Amino acid sequence: MVRAAEADVRGSLGWVDEWGPTTERRWWERFLEMVRRDG
Repeated sequence: MVRAAEADVRGSLGWVDEWGPTTERRWWERFLEMVRRDG
């Protein structure tokens, strides 16, 4: 479920890159930075 939701968010934001532990962590860092910046 969580994975599918993450994939939907990634797709809606236009962030398309290969899945992997490192890539996933990098995506979450980017996501959290964006949330902090907007909030």
